[in-house]
Amino acid sequence: MRNTRSSRSVIPFCVPLCCLFLIGFVTSAKAQTFCGPANPVANPNIMGGVMCAQAYALCISAPCDETPLHKPTGKEGETFTIGGGVDAPGGGVATLGDIIHYADCSCDVIVGNSIGQAVCNKRAQHGDRIISTYSFQQNNINKKVLSCPPPEKYADCYNQPCTIDPIDPNKAICDCPVFRAFIDDFITRGGGCDTGRCGEIWSAAPIKIFPLTNDAMACGIGLNAVPDEFACP
Repeated sequence: MRNTRSSRSVIPFCVPLCCLFLIGFVTSAKAQTFCGPANPVANPNIMGGVMCAQAYALCISAPCDETPLHKPTGKEGETFTIGGGVDAPGGGVATLGDIIHYADCSCDVIVGNSIGQAVCNKRAQHGDRIISTYSFQQNNINKKVLSCPPPEKYADCYNQPCTIDPIDPNKAICDCPVFRAFIDDFITRGGGCDTGRCGEIWSAAPIKIFPLTNDAMACGIGLNAVPDEFACP
């Protein structure tokens, strides 16, 4: 009788452990598939990106105003549009010659994980200066992804220099080159899903580059898939 009770008491404890082991194995396999050799662009290093946990400016939803002066940042080659976020030939969709203007964009200042081109100490906030990088912090129902078609204009703020707003330290004004969409759409989390606002200048990224950066960002923070993008209907 003692042996019977002992064996029965072990079974309920053993089953959950076995299930947890299997769940962990499957999750690990998915992560290796998504972030491993089968999906090389999901590797932040291959993407030319560096993961940092610190303050940064997030501009993917930022409204922008074209500036009256042509003021190069010296970082145009690190934008989504020119650099492509990919440390390989043919990563971008445009060249320096395709910049048509510059804009001041009002971006959010966030502390957390982000992906960018420069190493962390060069992206760290120094006084009122900060760099615009990219993260999933605005992946939510209030900032859905709006797709805008050619020939509308957009600003590309990725890796561009910013100044903390002296009135609101949760905001930064970023200096960003402006491009015109030539062939493909560009995407932004600004505009409130109103395609009628595509004529305004938003901080954005070419639609062909966006998924690659999302993959790299997901792997960089240990996810086995890109979180819900909350696309506009």
